[in-house]
Amino acid sequence: MRYFCYYEWDENRKWVETVSEQQIRDWEWYAWQRRKSWKEGTDYVNKTYCFQDCLDEWIIVNNAWESTDE
Repeated sequence: MRYFCYYEWDENRKWVETVSEQQIRDWEWYAWQRRKSWKEGTDYVNKTYCFQDCLDEWIIVNNAWESTDE
């Protein structure tokens, strides 16, 4: 299982949040597919994209990095 880190912050502090690949899949995958389908069509999305595409976008949007800690 891979883990990813990103910065979270509020008005008082900043900290590193760590989430698993499975958590990202649970939180983002279906919503990401739905948004892509509205824009590009369901058939195209199902044939063209996979979870890794969603994960890559999540990493960029959240300025995240893969954890090297085991």
